[in-house]
Amino acid sequence: MNARKTFLLNTSKKTLYLMTMALVAVSALGLFLLSKSSVSAQQETRSGSKTATAGMLTLALNFGAAADYTVFADKGIVESDNSRVGGKTGVGQTDARAQQDLSKAFAVLENLPCTEKNEEMRSGKYSPGVYCARTGNLKGSFVLDGAGDANAIFIFRSEGKMSAGRDLNMTLVNGASRHNVFFVSSDAAEIDGVDLNGNVVARGAIKVSDDATVGRALSVSGKVDVKSATVEGATGVLQICKTALGPGLDDRIFRFQIGTQIILVPVGSCSGPITLPAGVVTIDELIDGPVIPTGSFSGRFRLIAVGTDPADALVDENLPIRQVMVNVRPGTIQNQTVVEFINTFAVNAIVEICKFPAVDIAIGGTPTAPTVTPIPRSDTAAAQGDANIRDRDVVVGTPFEFTINVIENTTFVVPVGGCSPAIQVNVPTSPGPVPAPAEIFVTELAQLDSFGNPLYRLDGDP
Repeated sequence: MNARKTFLLNTSKKTLYLMTMALVAVSALGLFLLSKSSVSAQQETRSGSKTATAGMLTLALNFGAAADYTVFADKGIVESDNSRVGGKTGVGQTDARAQQDLSKAFAVLENLPCTEKNEEMRSGKYSPGVYCARTGNLKGSFVLDGAGDANAIFIFRSEGKMSAGRDLNMTLVNGASRHNVFFVSSDAAEIDGVDLNGNVVARGAIKVSDDATVGRALSVSGKVDVKSATVEGATGVLQICKTALGPGLDDRIFRFQIGTQIILVPVGSCSGPITLPAGVVTIDELIDGPVIPTGSFSGRFRLIAVGTDPADALVDENLPIRQVMVNVRPGTIQNQTVVEFINTFAVNAIVEICKFPAVDIAIGGTPTAPTVTPIPRSDTAAAQGDANIRDRDVVVGTPFEFTINVIENTTFVVPVGGCSPAIQVNVPTSPGPVPAPAEIFVTELAQLDSFGNPLYRLDGDP
């Protein structure tokens, strides 16, 4: 079942393509991967699962520049009849970056593994997770049970239009927070006369009306109409602190990114208060920054730990790519959420993993004169299991998981059509003027369907 493919990394060519996966390895400040070194790519299967991992959720809910907005719509926003919108509003015409970031995140949201609820969402008790149905006509009594986890994430996704009215009762218990509940529609959404206790994200138009209340309303390619309703947009305050263990980093000012915001934090200090929409937020520690009194640095450090106050605010962390997801609680500077990044000096190599859409071909002609014809990609056909489409390798936004053998207990989530952040790796090689050759194995994890067949596979595998 496993298919293992190995290729050599040559420093004269930094980008290497293997079927639908690519790896980029970059020499990093004093440590070089020599032409005799190798990076091996392979595929591995594991038991079938319809559970979205923490890394997948981090990728899907990282709205980038759109995270700054309570209401965002590509085609415009209409507020009327005593509507109330808390927080910032934005449109695609004035913030193209936010529209692009929201579109990328939505592509992942649409392709998260999910628990299927047949044709429509039904009332019942729900634990944290991702639930999907063809239609999203929400009715009856929904109880979302956080099981004591204030960071619990609930995603309800429909292929068609999502609607909710006065015949819906959405109740949150045992720590579940409305800021971490998302209703996602691949079509449009209409919320009428009900407190949804969550956020609405749709590809098409969103309408919130008749005394309805939602947390946030984000439309990828439509408009948002708020009529006699409320989009709460509760905010919280975040502070980022930087600690270094050991010498070598004392003169550095580290840079952090949240959406489009860049926050500078000197070693041994904390940022000022950062006001953000309450709920889950992704923070990236960047690879470079300025040096005191002058100059700049790039690399030569490792993130070794992350701490938060309150302690349960940490939702997910991926230390090699220096990315964390935290739950910013609603409030002011009096109850701000604090995140501490702890680094140490290190010399690392940098690896980047990219996942490209597969290209399917039809072989015709005769054995002596064969013809090869590319098959057009079709997300719809792929989702429906068209035999001519190589599963979901073609669907942009589908999250794939990878492992690197020198980084234990860590998976890296990369969507089709995207790349990972720069991954810091300690290459197992000996020190010296000319480091010894080293080998790194990168594995794409495949999932099995109910028949034991890989759902995802490297192009060309059986």
